[in-house]
Amino acid sequence: MKRLYNTDILIITLLTVFCLISLVISELNNNYIQIIVEYLIVLFLPGYSILTILFPRTNDFKVKKRLALSFILSISITLLIAILWNYIPSETRLTSILISISIFTLIIQPISFLRRKQVSESFSLSLTELFKRLISSFKAKSQRNKIISIVLTIFIFIGIFTTAYILLSPKESEKFTEFYILGSNGKAYNYPTNLTVTQTGTVYQGIVNHEATDTTYKVIVKFNGTIIKNYKISLKSKEKKEIPVTFVTSNPGQNQKLEFFLYKLPDDKNAYRYLFLQIDVN
Repeated sequence: MKRLYNTDILIITLLTVFCLISLVISELNNNYIQIIVEYLIVLFLPGYSILTILFPRTNDFKVKKRLALSFILSISITLLIAILWNYIPSETRLTSILISISIFTLIIQPISFLRRKQVSESFSLSLTELFKRLISSFKAKSQRNKIISIVLTIFIFIGIFTTAYILLSPKESEKFTEFYILGSNGKAYNYPTNLTVTQTGTVYQGIVNHEATDTTYKVIVKFNGTIIKNYKISLKSKEKKEIPVTFVTSNPGQNQKLEFFLYKLPDDKNAYRYLFLQIDVN
């Protein structure tokens, strides 16, 4: 049996470790290193590792073909992990996805070494023979080969069915309500924060329904603890309303509060959203 060298697997492992360190320790990263790391992780490392497991012999494919297949597999793995991250209740970032792909690549590296160790250079394999060899491997006398073939087959089909399930059952988007204050001209500036006694101030209070259903709200507006506006409003899904709120100052003082309480009915006891504006009255 001709000895196979693991130089390529060792290089992939070292590159993956380097990429993982660069992602975790941001101080070691700059724009050029970041671009190289992202391209290596997304376009090459995981695909090459998987391909080494499926086709461990270095002459199974020519170099160009192996690189092309590594690119295709890497893109597929990246998309699958990115879709899975969409189901994790957290703020998904590119760095988190890249770290996950790097860890996945490192985890499967020992399998690559074991697969390379147990085979010889005695034959080459084309893609058209893949399923024939998977089927024939189940009839092999070696129990270890049977187990490896079963595990690889299960891995392939789990990836296919998981992707199909996620695509057919998309994650339900987050439900929330936008609640904001705009200035006197309906823009996010020119707020009436400096007024004189008896002067009238006007702001616009905005509500946008992202609850994925028709929702009824109760709004209470207070100025210095006194209710100046109290009403209910029903909004359809994705509907937006911007309502003018006018108030009149009566006493001088600093840091007077204009408060906005939003309740999502039927709960009219606990404020769902809260905003306030500090106003200086001279």
